[in-house]
Amino acid sequence: MKRLALIVCLAAILSLGASGLNTALAIVVDQESTVTVNIGINYGSGTVEWHNGTVVPSGEALLNATMRVATVEYVTYAGLGAFVTGINGLSQNPAANMYWLFWVYNPSTQRYEMPQVGASAYALTSDQTIQWYYENGGSFTNPPLAPGTYVSLSARLDTSTDPPTAVITGSIYPNPGGPVNVTLEYSNNQGGSYQEIAGITSTPDGTFGYSWRLPGGGMFQIRADAQGVKSAPVSIGVSSGIPGFPIESLLVGGALGAFLAVLGRKARSRSRNGRRY
Repeated sequence: MKRLALIVCLAAILSLGASGLNTALAIVVDQESTVTVNIGINYGSGTVEWHNGTVVPSGEALLNATMRVATVEYVTYAGLGAFVTGINGLSQNPAANMYWLFWVYNPSTQRYEMPQVGASAYALTSDQTIQWYYENGGSFTNPPLAPGTYVSLSARLDTSTDPPTAVITGSIYPNPGGPVNVTLEYSNNQGGSYQEIAGITSTPDGTFGYSWRLPGGGMFQIRADAQGVKSAPVSIGVSSGIPGFPIESLLVGGALGAFLAVLGRKARSRSRNGRRY
């Protein structure tokens, strides 16, 4: 199809004459000198600002293309190129290990991948999707997580211990390809605030597990924070004041007690009615 289109184009150019030839060639050159890309700015809070269909010169560096759609702060290091330190007023925070990293979507694997060059050296080609992501930068042993990463979490209660133990398991998707730092947290005020349970490390495929002895009775919400990516909380608990007694059993016991109380009142009523005769 491309060859046929080229033949048709050449035939049309030849039929236009010299002046038409110059105009047609200018159009062809202009089309080949630009590319269309999608640039996303992920603020790490669930908000992604997309600049789809951004037209830039073919081969333009990602840094320059980003500066067309956003306010960018960066520093340049000799021999290394530019390093982005802030986008649209949100600056990196080295103390919290939070940085701006960029990821390129690979249609073949359907995953975001991190190039091995900086933004000032990454040349854009047509129809690419790039996402800037404000996130935990990881470390030499713990990789940063790609956009779209999520954490699943589950917990079950082991009542064979006193107090009971919450057996916590979870997974990071997609496979991070290396161990990830995970912080387990709990809340005893319905998610109003969280306290740390433990800091653990996942396996390279993203799975993790931990056993936590509950600090007392009541209900607890547990969540996992994988380098800034948080799971949905899961609830688990025991009855207050009765160590090792599951709250589900307390509810059943309460219902049974209420039922027996009703029966008792009916029996007493029948007894009073019987004394009247």
